Amino acid sequence: MKKVVLVLNIILIVILVMFSVQNASSVTVKFATWKIDVSLALLMILCVIAGAVITMIFNFVSTLTKNNHNKASKEKKETRSGDTE
Repeated sequence: MKKVVLVLNIILIVILVMFSVQNASSVTVKFATWKIDVSLALLMILCVIAGAVITMIFNFVSTLTKNNHNKASKEKKETRSGDTE
């Protein structure tokens, strides 16, 4: 299993390096009065990472909400079953 993970990591690194080399041109990012020149590959990689982080945050919040809802439902059922006894 460790060898499979190692091979997959090497393949991912090779793809990432190829992507970075092929998209090394510089682009200008402008936002309001802010302006920066950055590599296209770096910009795209940062956008993917930012998207992954935002997705993980929303998933975490959703999981917490679902767990709290399930806990409240379970407590409500236990309260009802205690009332009938």
